[in-house]
Amino acid sequence: MRRIVLSVGVILLVLGIFFVFHNLGVNTHIHPVVDGKLDLASTHHQDFKPLQLQGQWDFYPSQLPDPQQPTPAGQTIAVPSSWTKINTTDGNMPYTGYATYRVRLTLPQDGMYSLLIDNIYTSFRLYVDGVLMAEVGKFGTTAQTSSPRFTDTVVPFQVHGQQADLMFQVANFSHPYAGIGVAPILGKTNDIIYLITMSHISTVLLVGILVSATLFILYFYHSTNKDRSILYFATVCLLFAIRMLASNSTLSLVLPNLSATVISKIEYFTVPLIAITFLLYSRHAFPRIIPRTIENIVIVLSTAYVILVLSFRVIIYNPVFKWYFAILMLVFLYWIIMMAIAVLKYKTVPKVMLFGCGILILTIIHQNFLYLFNSQNLFGNKIVGLGTTFFIFTHFHLFSLKFVKAFEVAQQTSHDLETKVESRTRELHALNEQLKVMATTDSLTNLYNRNELYQQMHDRTIEYNQHLGSEQKPFAVVYIDIDNFKLFNDLYSHKAGDVVLQQFARLLNWQCESNDVLFRFGGDEFIVFLCDTDDGQAIGFAQDFINQLSLFSCTFEQELFTQLNLSVHIPQDIQIACSLGIAVHSKGPIDIDRLVQNADRALLTAKSMGKNRYHLISDIGQG
Repeated sequence: MRRIVLSVGVILLVLGIFFVFHNLGVNTHIHPVVDGKLDLASTHHQDFKPLQLQGQWDFYPSQLPDPQQPTPAGQTIAVPSSWTKINTTDGNMPYTGYATYRVRLTLPQDGMYSLLIDNIYTSFRLYVDGVLMAEVGKFGTTAQTSSPRFTDTVVPFQVHGQQADLMFQVANFSHPYAGIGVAPILGKTNDIIYLITMSHISTVLLVGILVSATLFILYFYHSTNKDRSILYFATVCLLFAIRMLASNSTLSLVLPNLSATVISKIEYFTVPLIAITFLLYSRHAFPRIIPRTIENIVIVLSTAYVILVLSFRVIIYNPVFKWYFAILMLVFLYWIIMMAIAVLKYKTVPKVMLFGCGILILTIIHQNFLYLFNSQNLFGNKIVGLGTTFFIFTHFHLFSLKFVKAFEVAQQTSHDLETKVESRTRELHALNEQLKVMATTDSLTNLYNRNELYQQMHDRTIEYNQHLGSEQKPFAVVYIDIDNFKLFNDLYSHKAGDVVLQQFARLLNWQCESNDVLFRFGGDEFIVFLCDTDDGQAIGFAQDFINQLSLFSCTFEQELFTQLNLSVHIPQDIQIACSLGIAVHSKGPIDIDRLVQNADRALLTAKSMGKNRYHLISDIGQG
């Protein structure tokens, strides 16, 4: 039975080594970004694998260029790297501040792509072709208006004309490493979802093994033997599990309200706690391996570092960590040398345990090597968890010698482990479903977003034209723009503008039929698909909505007071109104893309005629 347990550990170790070198399927051929541009047009779409956007990005320190406007080429910065290495007129750029990163992509073909973003220090906004697609943390230009957040983020986006312009506005006021710490991964949406799913499943699996091992060992301690080494070893397993959750963004997904500051402290103070409990375990399980003086020095240093982490900000305890960790590595290298001597000379330690200890030390060194030298490996941050798991498997040899019924308990815990893995897998499936909703829905108004508009334009065009031979039905597109919205924003604040957008969307949704489809195109622009609607019905819809909106200012005033405690009386000259452009398709094959463009032209005509009105363009089709 002991051979079976050890064989499982070896299999996990081999799989881990495979994933480290395979990098979870990410393209290992370097396609560097050069002078802020990456040309992938020569890559066949079928052969396009996820790749990390490493290289020289355009960089604008302490600047926020307009995402919708072309910008002159700025200086370049290596991604990934900290912007503190950038030289300015006053020396190196400080870690506190904000900056803009930009890269222009030429992709194999049009379609849906996604970005997997991890470790941007410490908050950011992402614009794709001038459209805000994601914000992680709270971006701001001061420490008071900015708040950090560490989590994996998947951002899907639609590409037209093979070109995509990515702009990251990054703010950092809390971490000594500033900017893009890990190059974003670009790929097809399904491939990106596979990457993040595999990443979290591997974390959940390793954490499940560690937690189950903790419970398994604690059962031994409670029911069979009160050997302190067992209790310390269980604590080591649990602390490794907690640190793995904190360092792999899984904790921020499970507990989204937990602040980045707390997660960072958990990630750092678990290291000295692991060192302390491991030394106490070694003291009781293998006496005289390490002199008591060295043990006490390391315990005191580790306790001091725990206090440092709990008492100060990351800017203080992060630089100290490298020196503290170097001391730990020296002590643990000494420990493994003394274990080897005990095996070879005194035969007091099983050889398989020495092998497990060596693997654990090597995995710790390997993971920190990846961290210190900024190596871009997706599975590398789980290598210590893998080494710990193997270390636990080798220790089952020792425990089986002490406890005859060890494997009976292991069989009982295996079912619990499988249940936990299945539960975590279901949670990841739910997260994936949530990501799909986020990719198609505007978070402010809960209407469909621009990405979903493009998808439905394509799908509905195909569906409509497939039924041309049967029943021919009209189809209308209404393009809506809120009049005076910018003036309203400037007068009452952007938060008040958000309230107006929410209430406007709610009224528009109420006005529509159940088979109509609503989209927020961006800003104060909305698009409505009116199914089975001819010219007269579309005009009736527009007139009814204008009439309803004219009676709605008092509702806006009430909502502003309710949500923002803002007491306002909207003047007559900036009453909430809108202009509508209508395009109606009557017969023949349909091109909804062209219909939307016609509605846009009709909207411009309505605007030029004095606003708060509609204009119609009729499209009889091509057939």
